[in-house]
Formats: sequence, C-alpha cells, structure tokens
Amino acid sequence: LADLAGDRVAAAQKLETAASAAGDANSRMGVRVQLANIRMALSQNDIARAARLLVVLRHQTLRLGEVPFRLQWLEMEMAIALRSGNPADAAARYREALAILRTSGRWGDAVVLHRLGAPALAGNVAEADGARAAAGALQPQALARPPTADPAP
Repeated sequence: LADLAGDRVAAAQKLETAASAAGDANSRMGVRVQLANIRMALSQNDIARAARLLVVLRHQTLRLGEVPFRLQWLEMEMAIALRSGNPADAAARYREALAILRTSGRWGDAVVLHRLGAPALAGNVAEADGARAAAGALQPQALARPPTADPAP
C-alpha cells in the first residue's frame, strides 16, 4: 500500500521487513514477498531489476508448481517481456498460462493475464481479440472481488 501511495522508500522497507519475517525465500511468504518486489520494480519502470528478481524466483520450481504462484510468475514474465519489446516471449507465457487456466478453472487475476495477452498476441488479430474478450468477460468478477482477497480461486 505504501507503494500505491507513492512512498516507495516505505514500501521497500516494508518488503524488507516482510522478507526477514518470512525467513526462507522458498516459503509461501517468501515467494509472495519476491512477487511484491518484482511488482514494485515494474511500478518504478525498473525493468532490469524486475528481470533480475524474476530470475531468482524462476529457480524456485517447488513453489512455482503451485497454481496461484505459477500464474503470478507468468504474469510478471509477460509484463517484463512486453516492456522489453519481446512480444513473442510474452505470447509464449500467455499460452502457458492459458493451459494452466484450462485445467485449474477460475483464478481471480485472470483478467490481468488476458489484458497482457492481448498486446502479446498483436500479430494474430483473432487471438488478440480473444484475449481482450476474455478480459472483458472477467472484468466484472475482478471488480466485485474484495481488494484484500487472494487471487487464488
């Protein structure tokens, strides 16, 4: 929340405190803190830092096997790929996320994946339109969900 209020120093301090409290970076809390750090780097348009943090997270395959963490990780991969001018990589990550969504059912933040998927698939109008339509269909559910809810189904 501090980052949303524009106080990035306070946000960084809170994330550092959370990381210390989590102890093990491989724990559920540790992965959440890492995802928050990646989001903060993206919000500051620090693509290089976000990419470095994502490499560290990528090696935690045990936690990334859990659907919510895997989808959040793919969301960050897509965002970084798009901001780095690599829509082909973002499209590959989107397709990977789609396969997971098909087998796992609903996910609270799927609208974000679809919104990122549309520009990733810009080279294929039908696929990009499909991603936009999926995001539009899920938007009312996303807006109805309490902001403190976990994105898991």
